[in-house]
Amino acid sequence: MSHNLWMVRAGQSAIYIEEFLNNNFVGLGWNELGDYKKYKNVDEIKIALKTFYPSSNNAIGIWAWIIQRFCNEFKIGDHVYTYYPEYRVYLVGEVIDECKYDENRTLQNYRNIKWIGHVKKDDLEKATQNTMGAISSLFLLTHVRENLEQKFNHGLDFKIQKPQIVQAATVKETFKERDLHPFLAKYLLESRDFVKLRSKTVFHEKSHRKPKGYTEWLHPDMVGVEFSFDRYSDGIADIQKEMQVSRATLYSFELKLSLSLSNLREYYFQAVSNSSWANFGYLVVGELLEGSEIGEQLIKELIRLNNLFGIGIIHLNADNLTETKIVVPAKERSEVDWETIDMMKGINSDFDEYLMLIKDCLKINKSDQKGWDGNL
Repeated sequence: MSHNLWMVRAGQSAIYIEEFLNNNFVGLGWNELGDYKKYKNVDEIKIALKTFYPSSNNAIGIWAWIIQRFCNEFKIGDHVYTYYPEYRVYLVGEVIDECKYDENRTLQNYRNIKWIGHVKKDDLEKATQNTMGAISSLFLLTHVRENLEQKFNHGLDFKIQKPQIVQAATVKETFKERDLHPFLAKYLLESRDFVKLRSKTVFHEKSHRKPKGYTEWLHPDMVGVEFSFDRYSDGIADIQKEMQVSRATLYSFELKLSLSLSNLREYYFQAVSNSSWANFGYLVVGELLEGSEIGEQLIKELIRLNNLFGIGIIHLNADNLTETKIVVPAKERSEVDWETIDMMKGINSDFDEYLMLIKDCLKINKSDQKGWDGNL
């Protein structure tokens, strides 16, 4: 019988990807459960998950099946794919033994892997990219197998590139921060880094008058949303609705003309403050102004802050949107903050309209509604 192909994510924002690669394994979380092998079936896994994660009832069933598959359905010889976002490649490995448990590891339940090759994301068909971008931590790759195997490259000699330090040259001196909004809207909608991400500008001057400082750093410059029905084939959104799985991923964007060591903390923590409600928060900059040595310090500090607070960094090239890049990926928050969303809704009419647009799109499973920021 032919081997199966599996997708296994390296944690949120691929946080464990280098550990996977360097230590030749893939693993899952939910360490509170202990050794997965002690559970006889999915029902026992569900009971344990409910004990340790009582507030995540809607996700328990999905998590239980992921654990069951990882522990019992993976076979020696199966191929595992995991995404390395920094280089836009999928690492491909072969399962070489049974599920193991070690309480001293970061991911205590794991499978040893022999890495055998890679697939470049940009070489894949769009439908395959959409499938590979599914949110789930683990799933079979049956329907995209042919395309993956066609684009398979032996070995791990993909081109290694560290984040580049971008010199100041792209944002015109006459630009204002709001001039960047239509460029960001077009990039989010068309870029392969996202899936038809719809966005909307929040005009702060529309916020209701409050005591001085009350609304400072409350609303981001732009808000956005990705819908699952833009990612998956017809019918999946209806299944997700029946399973009470979220069909919308919410984004927050703070825009600045330039970023340097002198303004880094102010701008970064402004983004931290006004994105706490969303699944993903990004600081978007038109220029990274520093030179080589200081620039390396800047990138190093951005990565350190990202590990602590999760805010991602996008360098937006207004002159050539194809050169726009995610310098540091944002870390996902699994739950949105509805209390803060409710407060923001009552203060700013643009944010209120953003929520109503999401509601309308979810009703009809279509995202191309009037009200989103338009294309250039």
